Amino acid sequence: MTRNPLNNLNLTACSQAIAQAPQRRVVDDLPFYLAWLLAGLILGLLLPGCTTAKPERLASPYSHRMIFAVAPLRNESGTQYADGVVMADKLTQELELVKGIIVLPVDRVLAAMAQLQIHQVSTPGDARALCRLLNADGVILGTITAYDSYDPPKIGVMVELHMADANAAAPDTLAAVRRMADQPAAGQSGLNAGATSGGGGNPVAIVSHYFDAGDANTRDEMQRFALTRGATNNDRAIIRLYRIDMHRYEVFVSYATIARLMWVENIRTHPKPDKNKPKPADATVASSQR
Repeated sequence: MTRNPLNNLNLTACSQAIAQAPQRRVVDDLPFYLAWLLAGLILGLLLPGCTTAKPERLASPYSHRMIFAVAPLRNESGTQYADGVVMADKLTQELELVKGIIVLPVDRVLAAMAQLQIHQVSTPGDARALCRLLNADGVILGTITAYDSYDPPKIGVMVELHMADANAAAPDTLAAVRRMADQPAAGQSGLNAGATSGGGGNPVAIVSHYFDAGDANTRDEMQRFALTRGATNNDRAIIRLYRIDMHRYEVFVSYATIARLMWVENIRTHPKPDKNKPKPADATVASSQR
């Protein structure tokens, strides 16, 4: 019969030995913990790759509050996977982030179109009628010109801004924007934008761009956008999601399109003075010398 070695264990002696042992308190380790915490904070501040950019919010180019609506985009991409209503909803969400602009929901726009018995808003007259019914200052119409969800994804978008006031644009807006905007070929990076005069109910601003994730400039712009939405330079997986996830890529394209539209509208509403145009004083002197 084997004996249990615990029978010979003196429990009283063990208890006394534990009681006499020096007890280490948490307070004794506090300087150690504080040193590690301070080192972690310093390391986080010194590493630029771990910084996160502040969310970038676009500013309205208008001097007062504006009410806009976005109509469903026409699908001329040649594929059934492009959804004009979904794209209009994403444009609406990005336009809502612009300071000073109120955007009506797409559902309300669809209800107004049904009331006007308009299946697709495609003419300046339809746009003005929609503005009057919605009591909006402007409506954005658009077309999906290209759509490819395979990596690298590609989306082509063209949007027009129609104002309730048909004479909202200055007559020389088109020439002013053409001087300042790049006009790249399809598939190249850059801004392809223009604005027309308001005469005849034409759109006051037009933005058209082909977003190809295989293009280096588009990828750089997409990475900057991801940084403003909470990603860091080390979050390569999150940044890549905007390329392989078509929903996220549509959000990026919507933001970039709205940013370009606000840039064009800023040119229209804040035109630079023509240096070649004579000043009123110079004109007076020239007339007196005749």
